[in-house]
Amino acid sequence: MYITWSDDLNVGDPELDAHHRSIVDAIGRMEQALEKNQKNTMTGMILLELQQYVKVHFAAEEKLFRKTGFPQAEQHIAEHKIFQEKLEILKEEFVSGEGYPALDVLDFLINWFTNHITTFDREYIPYIGMSKEH
Repeated sequence: MYITWSDDLNVGDPELDAHHRSIVDAIGRMEQALEKNQKNTMTGMILLELQQYVKVHFAAEEKLFRKTGFPQAEQHIAEHKIFQEKLEILKEEFVSGEGYPALDVLDFLINWFTNHITTFDREYIPYIGMSKEH
């Protein structure tokens, strides 16, 4: 399963779209590492990078929610928290050698991000214009 950036992943906010592109690129690098049999050296580093990057990205989304009064903010923030907790577990287990195989980690990341962007993030698109008005 592969993930590449496409315009249907855009939400209409340049900052958030750039974040999404960077996350997709990091996941793509993990795919490449698996193809080159470099999973042990790259997967842990990419998981750490993703962990740091989603923290920044989720903070930016949550700032938008506060600014616009996005009504599904609480549910969306809960999704962010669950993902961050899962990512921490995946990273720790992978680094310790006790976790899921890298391919399973990759499948989880692809499925979660694709679903999150195309489902949950789509809900706030109408509010992006409101954030530009304030």
